[in-house]
Amino acid sequence: MESITGSNLQIIENCVNFARKFLLLPNTLNYYFDDCPSERFPTIVNACESNKKELFFNKTWFLQRTTDHRDDLEFFIFHELRHVHQLYSIELFINGQPCKDTPEIITIWKQEFDGYVRNTGGASQNANVSQEVEIDANAYAQCLLNLLHIDDDADLMLSLPEEASRLSMPRFQEYCRTKPEIRNYIAAHNFKKRQEQLQQQNMVLRKNEPIRKGKKIGANDKCPCGSGKKFKYCCRNKGIYD
Repeated sequence: MESITGSNLQIIENCVNFARKFLLLPNTLNYYFDDCPSERFPTIVNACESNKKELFFNKTWFLQRTTDHRDDLEFFIFHELRHVHQLYSIELFINGQPCKDTPEIITIWKQEFDGYVRNTGGASQNANVSQEVEIDANAYAQCLLNLLHIDDDADLMLSLPEEASRLSMPRFQEYCRTKPEIRNYIAAHNFKKRQEQLQQQNMVLRKNEPIRKGKKIGANDKCPCGSGKKFKYCCRNKGIYD
């Protein structure tokens, strides 16, 4: 196991800093690579794991995605951060401290983590993704990924198992409609974008406005240069006052 540093750490921290706008996370988190195969990551199918203060990443899987599949990497970082949020919320709830989620939801999370089913391949995969903590983590991670790339045109491609995607998609749509922190972020983003569009339109309008000159000088008026001559006999058509 090794601490993650450099550009790989920056990818994670960018996701963490964004996720803190939405999730309850401890002030300090630590990030580690573990080799594959290892006891924690026996196969490439096992991508990452977490507890309340640490995130562990399958090094082989992680490095494959830093260049080829960054959106998938970001999704699973968000997925694990949602697990950190779940576990941290359970701790806060037990200690009588404020939480973002209801006592009913936190109680379900605690029960499932007490009997958590790991994905070890085969039949365990469907049992794993059917757990409420996994459905919630997949759905919320999809929300965060879409918000992170809210202005991107590219389609986001995830390597979720079919069953996991089927279970999380309705929840993802529900969270987009009902989670106040997500709705507020979208509303604020749309308002800011509209303000920028209006500002850009005003700049174009100002750029295209005709230059307004002062009062036109009559041909028989005294020349503004002070010569005492009529304008038509002095500075007219010289580009100085007309």
